[in-house]
Amino acid sequence: MALKRITCPMCGSVLAMPSAKAGANIRCGKCNARFPLPRSDDTIAGWMDDTVDDLGADKYAPSKRPAAAQPPGAQGGTASRTHEQFVPPPPSSEGEIRLVRADKTGALFEFPADRLLEHSFRTAMPRLCVRCGIKNNIIPHLVIFGQEMMDCLTMEAERVKEAVIVLNDPAAMTLPNDELLKRFSKVPNVPQPADLPMPYWVCDMCTASKMVAAQAEINFETGAGSCRLMITKLRIAESFLAAAGGSGSKDHEELKKQIAAVRESPWEILQEVVQNRLQQWFKIKDDESFLAYVPDRTRMRAEDGMAGIVVTDQRMTLHTAARHKETPVAVAMEMELSVSGGKSNLKIQTGGMEIGMILDREGVSGLRRALIAGKYRVTWT
Repeated sequence: MALKRITCPMCGSVLAMPSAKAGANIRCGKCNARFPLPRSDDTIAGWMDDTVDDLGADKYAPSKRPAAAQPPGAQGGTASRTHEQFVPPPPSSEGEIRLVRADKTGALFEFPADRLLEHSFRTAMPRLCVRCGIKNNIIPHLVIFGQEMMDCLTMEAERVKEAVIVLNDPAAMTLPNDELLKRFSKVPNVPQPADLPMPYWVCDMCTASKMVAAQAEINFETGAGSCRLMITKLRIAESFLAAAGGSGSKDHEELKKQIAAVRESPWEILQEVVQNRLQQWFKIKDDESFLAYVPDRTRMRAEDGMAGIVVTDQRMTLHTAARHKETPVAVAMEMELSVSGGKSNLKIQTGGMEIGMILDREGVSGLRRALIAGKYRVTWT
């Protein structure tokens, strides 16, 4: 069967395609982008270079024809003919970001594609882990704008595997925004200007999966179009909106109302790996509320969840390598705290037993708040 050569409008790869009905949706075997075959015979003819034989050819596979040359100064990715014609438009004077919806699944924003030409917009994501919200031990990832929201998840996994969208550099956390953007290349196989790097942050104990999703509909020749960005955590979304120029707007106020209405539980804030480890020695009851987990700092941070203190509205559970103890909320406890070398030595006396543990400053603060919220009978010395 004879095949036709068709150029993917997304990444510029030349695809060997069998005969197909005009208007049918096809998928690029290189960048995974979906696009329809044009309905005009003249346009189809313009896409097709020649007819090739299908002997030994994989169906829908990209041909091995050399990629088109990139325009001067382009970084990363394979440039297509339409990319060579691209001239960035000036930032829009009406480039406001709009909140499409906000609920317990996250916040969805829409904005003109030319907002991505602004450094301040592309660095508007707060430097906090998008899953657990901590500000330390975080590394940048890049937002991937797919043709559909779900595409970006697959594309992100591919880019991570290719090591082109994760910057494993501890110094990146403290870099000024402009310097940070210089550390990244453009995202391959994404239309301009959506290929410009837009970082978000994930800590070393969380995964980026399903936390940020993005979609772009862009004219390949002019770069004009619109983008959508989904951020799962509402507090991260609120900080992004404020930094992106939406502070004080109606959308900003609406988002803050949603945050108040959809409060995250302390359990949901924990990293997934910590949740999984806690469940090995702590089982929450149907009628109790989780208030806090305080890690034991005799262990390394990478071992969080393997030992420490869990506080609920009914009991406090202490777990170390040698002991496991549960104390009901009504039982009196004595806690002795001494600080040495920036860490706190905690001795807990309850039910005729004494247990020692080392906490960091954040852990001490979290433990105090949880015990107060749970109305525990504690005497501090």
